[in-house]
Amino acid sequence: MVVVGVDGSATRDAAVGFAMEAAAARNVGVVAVHSWWEPVLDPAMAVMIFDWDAIQAEETRLLAQRMAGLLMNAGRIVWRELSLRSRVNGVGLPLSAASSADSAADSSTMAQAVTDALWPPVEADDVVAPELVDSTVKAVWRIARPDVFSVRNTTVEDYLQPAVHEIKVSRADLLSDLRHAAKRESYQWLCSECYFVFPAGIAEPDEIPEAFGVWVLHGAVDDGRLELLRPARHSHCKLPFSVWLALAKSTPERSDDDGAQGHLGVEIDGPPTGQ
Repeated sequence: MVVVGVDGSATRDAAVGFAMEAAAARNVGVVAVHSWWEPVLDPAMAVMIFDWDAIQAEETRLLAQRMAGLLMNAGRIVWRELSLRSRVNGVGLPLSAASSADSAADSSTMAQAVTDALWPPVEADDVVAPELVDSTVKAVWRIARPDVFSVRNTTVEDYLQPAVHEIKVSRADLLSDLRHAAKRESYQWLCSECYFVFPAGIAEPDEIPEAFGVWVLHGAVDDGRLELLRPARHSHCKLPFSVWLALAKSTPERSDDDGAQGHLGVEIDGPPTGQ
């Protein structure tokens, strides 16, 4: 019998292949072993010892960092965790009702109406295209916080092709976004292409709305392989002044190789003049 350990590393497939060949040569079976650890603790103690929210936040940060590096290597300028003002269609909030509410004394009613408009219970495949804004309802502005925001490094505005990459390291977090059409719409309003990025096995591409692209991580976050399973639907996007101002106030990610951030179409043969 041949026993092989299986983990999430990039060499996993090679190890399994070697084990299969060794077993075939010896005419024996193969046993694949995968192990994990789980503390044997009282649940109340586990809450005190492990901060699962912090662990998930760190996994999200690391995966966002991997995605940002990939985008920078492709010649894009990248920002992470921006706060951008975005417009969404105020579904269920008529203009007449909104105008009355603006002057009403009961501000809590208006706040609830806005909340209901921003977070309606919808199906996962119900995507409102950002260019389709209903003139019978009031547009609502909200703050969107894309995990990774990027533009092409070009001096031609029409070639910018802004993109949003949302990082999801758990199925619950992904499903939460899929339930909220207004949140997804706010991302789409900010970019030409919008993607979800998550570890393989969390969801299937057909669970993600067709307008969104899908990237998956195979293996561990530090050395795993990122694969584009489906490109995003492209739409023209002209960034508003408020977004430009937010970008000007923020510091983009820095690449280990500054040459990767050169202008698209410009060949870099050596260090910049004067260095």
